[in-house]
Amino acid sequence: MDREPTNPEVPYLLARDVYGPQEKYGLALEYLNKSLERGPQFKEDIEQLKEFYWQKSYNEGLKYYTALQNKSATDSVNAVQEAIRFLEDAKSLKPDDERAYYQLARIAKIYENDPEKSMTYINEGIENSEKAPILKEYKAIQLIQQGKKDEALGLLKDVIQMETERKQDAAKLYARILLEEERYDEAEATFKQIVEENPDNSDNYFNLGYLYVRMASEAKERGETEMATTYYEKAKNQFETVLAMNPDDMLVLEAVGDLYTELKDYATAEYYYQQMVDKNPMNVNYLKKLGRVIYLQGRQEEGQAIWDQAKAIESLE
Repeated sequence: MDREPTNPEVPYLLARDVYGPQEKYGLALEYLNKSLERGPQFKEDIEQLKEFYWQKSYNEGLKYYTALQNKSATDSVNAVQEAIRFLEDAKSLKPDDERAYYQLARIAKIYENDPEKSMTYINEGIENSEKAPILKEYKAIQLIQQGKKDEALGLLKDVIQMETERKQDAAKLYARILLEEERYDEAEATFKQIVEENPDNSDNYFNLGYLYVRMASEAKERGETEMATTYYEKAKNQFETVLAMNPDDMLVLEAVGDLYTELKDYATAEYYYQQMVDKNPMNVNYLKKLGRVIYLQGRQEEGQAIWDQAKAIESLE
């Protein structure tokens, strides 16, 4: 280096042939940059090497992090240190890529118990990356935990407006916050948009149905019986769509049975509760619900017999 202070090949070769193979990617980056300072002769090769070293360092860091997650690391302290070392190198090699920041933020929060350090990584990544949907969603989650829901909603809205694979998850989280905040009209619009954009996912219909149940319950508490019935009907329609996609979903079978009970359509409620009992005849809760709607249809003896069966099973537990 000292003998040829202006030759860009010397630092380039040191990076490529010495520090890279030794997995000293931080030093490799330092010497690649020194080569560029001396001249552009190896610029294209250097860009390729930086990308290659980023992949190597990121994957090594991810390997140690995965070992921590799976609890397969023989030395967890060393695994944390090595994960950070490699991911820090990855962050330096490709500062506009959010992925290394994200993994470093997770390590800081989960394994170093340092939420401030975690947030520093997040903010640095958001500042350096063009869009950073993963980091914005992760920051939103941390803000929700801190009770800063308005700021979280703003970040999630940014992600929703991006064409990214994180869009759906961000939209679901956004809608759930609106639901918790009882901003039902906004939540409904968001859940509907989610259904429209991903109509093959039964969870999306379930979430919309759950929202309508909440809206119906609140309308009922306010004494708005007609409005409550309308929302129960909407919820029922969503849950029946889920059942059409997943006929054996016990949670939804029960939800639909409960809705028909609420709507006083006891015969239809019986149909759904009977399916539940057929699948799990020893479930006390299912038997009691079935017995109740049969009783309410005027078949008191039959309903009481099922109720007594449930009580007998309950006494054995």
